[in-house]
Amino acid sequence: MITDDARIVDARACQLESWVRKNRNSTETWALPACNFTGNLELTVGGAITSETGRTQATDAVVQGKTLFKVMETNGWGIGLAAGTVRHPRADARDWYAYVPTSFSLHDDAVVVHGNLGWLREGEARRERLTWGLGSEVRLAERTWLIAETFG
Repeated sequence: MITDDARIVDARACQLESWVRKNRNSTETWALPACNFTGNLELTVGGAITSETGRTQATDAVVQGKTLFKVMETNGWGIGLAAGTVRHPRADARDWYAYVPTSFSLHDDAVVVHGNLGWLREGEARRERLTWGLGSEVRLAERTWLIAETFG
């Protein structure tokens, strides 16, 4: 999901988010490991490797910090702050961003709704813009979830 949740990895633990994005003329392989060394600060350092027409190279690097102001509990809500940067070596540019992730738990965590409101400074275009996201996780069965989102 692009829309982030108001949760962080457990204290003294790590997680790995990864995905593959197929574009028309290239394939991006992303890996974003995140660790919480202190209890309320999740640090992420990772990026992408892009393959296009037989050539593979590192293309984007991400550094992000995320903290919670209010931990989400079952049938409750949570809110935090995330901020970071993305370096785009091919464009010789760096983006900066910050957003407020908010999550709401409903029906004993069977439905969780996420909202993000934030700011993006695009380094290459040298412009700033508002960012937003709205996402949901809906449990359909014990091990089956429907995840949907919209963002801009």
